[in-house]
Amino acid sequence: MIRPYLLVLLLVHDVFGCILVMTPDVMEGESVTLDSCFPKIQTEDEWEWKFGGPDGVTIVKNGLIYDTVDGIFNNRLQLNSQTGDLTIRNTRIKHTGVYDLKIFNSTHTREHKKFNLTVLDPIPPKVFAVEGESVTVTHDVADVQKYNLIWWTYEKILIAKINTKGESNKPCCEDVLESKFRGRLKLDNQTGYLTITNLTIADAGLYKLQLINNVPKYRTYRLIVSGSGSSSKWIYVVVGVVLGVLVVVLVAIFLIKRNQKSKSVV
Repeated sequence: MIRPYLLVLLLVHDVFGCILVMTPDVMEGESVTLDSCFPKIQTEDEWEWKFGGPDGVTIVKNGLIYDTVDGIFNNRLQLNSQTGDLTIRNTRIKHTGVYDLKIFNSTHTREHKKFNLTVLDPIPPKVFAVEGESVTVTHDVADVQKYNLIWWTYEKILIAKINTKGESNKPCCEDVLESKFRGRLKLDNQTGYLTITNLTIADAGLYKLQLINNVPKYRTYRLIVSGSGSSSKWIYVVVGVVLGVLVVVLVAIFLIKRNQKSKSVV
């Protein structure tokens, strides 16, 4: 089901007077509205939306909607001409980026906001590993330390956490699954990367990273663990097939030559 999202905003002024808008992540296929929080645009105002930051591509100007050169929005943009709110329908991962809104007139800038939008893939990326080895599940979230809490869950059960703003930010890995991981989890308190050592087939499954503050972010990953002997098994299969083909070819050559010899004798 495609759900529309109106982003709840956390507004922070940067050193240039622009308001940085912290936006929650949305899943690909959902619609999202970038809320200007502006009651009504005045007739004397000019206003502009850019994709890619202040120096990016203009996608809205004075009520007219444009697209990028490569047409990544493809009629997905919808505008509220009264407030300047911008809606992106049926989002795609390529719509991830910085959206810059500027409302101004001949004398001064009335509003300047920057939205950092992340559109997530609804299908978790796969992480491949081999039984008996170690794997580190990484992520693409920058500035991890700005989040208050870093949580990792396995199939919706909390297995590792860091409280970055508490008295101690020492990683804590919990063994709540009847000794499933047996002290094999390591959580990096700087990056938030999760390492699982001495992997077993049973470690496969869905792992979710949650970064929590006023506006949380999350990432999900599906870990696939193959048997330690699977590579060698495939080698044996390939060698067997090659040898089988070679035997068939040799038998065919032998039969052809014998047939030719019998004809020459006649």
